[in-house]
Amino acid sequence: MLSKKDIGNQGEDTAATYLRSKGYRIIEQNVRTRYGEVDLIARQGNKIFFVEIKTRTGPTYGQALDAITPDKIRKMTNTAQALINKHKEWQTLIPFLSVLAIDYDLNGDPHIEFLPNAVE
Repeated sequence: MLSKKDIGNQGEDTAATYLRSKGYRIIEQNVRTRYGEVDLIARQGNKIFFVEIKTRTGPTYGQALDAITPDKIRKMTNTAQALINKHKEWQTLIPFLSVLAIDYDLNGDPHIEFLPNAVE
């Protein structure tokens, strides 16, 4: 049985591979600020994506997207803004708060849903 941390790491690896396959360039992973953490920061053209990754291995806790709460959205917004303020080169890019949800089926196959503009 995988630990919660191992499941999260597996999900982050799956998410990074998926985004690269779709033409995104991964800039950073697991970036912390005083407001929270961004799982993954990706870029595509003149857009920058602050990606929250949610992974589920079964139906016990609902689907991965169910874990995006108003509190999580607030933290995502504050964290992304702090990072944009810190990295001047990102200030010319169009920011997106994104969610990548991974639900593993009983065979261990991932079902991925990427919402690039999950929070407007």
